[in-house]
Amino acid sequence: PASVTQSPEATSTQLTDDTYRIYVFDNDQSAVNFTIESNVTDVSGTFDLLGRWFEFIYVPEEDAWRALLVLDIDGASVDTGSGLVDSLIRLGFEAERYPVGRFVGESETLVTDLSETNQIVMSGQVELSGQVRDLRVPVTFRINDGTLTANAQFEIDAREFGVDFPEGVGGNILDSKIRVVAHEADEATIDEIVAEMESLMSTPASDSIVDE
Repeated sequence: PASVTQSPEATSTQLTDDTYRIYVFDNDQSAVNFTIESNVTDVSGTFDLLGRWFEFIYVPEEDAWRALLVLDIDGASVDTGSGLVDSLIRLGFEAERYPVGRFVGESETLVTDLSETNQIVMSGQVELSGQVRDLRVPVTFRINDGTLTANAQFEIDAREFGVDFPEGVGGNILDSKIRVVAHEADEATIDEIVAEMESLMSTPASDSIVDE
């Protein structure tokens, strides 16, 4: 199947606070919420994050930072409060066969000041149900005392990924809201994270099952 992959930009020789920073998701403090509009009753629910990271790579000629984002969602974790609806959504997304949804993106513009609240658009690709599509995601983020907090809102039309939910779900467009809390990695763990990046980004999302 198609997959979202990219080669990590960083190597262990360039990892310093002056040129490179990586913030690893805190899954317990992060959340994915969605709403599917219906003519009868809207369906709201959540997915769990499997984690990943924000990267910031310094571009000296521009005196600014390029942002990169890798985000994995556990497709089997859907929770709407209705076991029937959960089963229909899992079935529609073929969550048993394709358990991980992944977004990989890069900021369309550079970030000049990481100490400020920034609004950027991450442009990249999303993989769901073994299908890959382009996606632009507006993101607002702020970094404070080594912790990054980010919020994003965007729509996913399941039909673009070959999914057509049955009537019990109510519709096919997921209005999605993601809140991420991530903590800056220290020098003691950075090489381990880069090794994980290299392994992860050479593997389709459907094969990237990580026990948290």
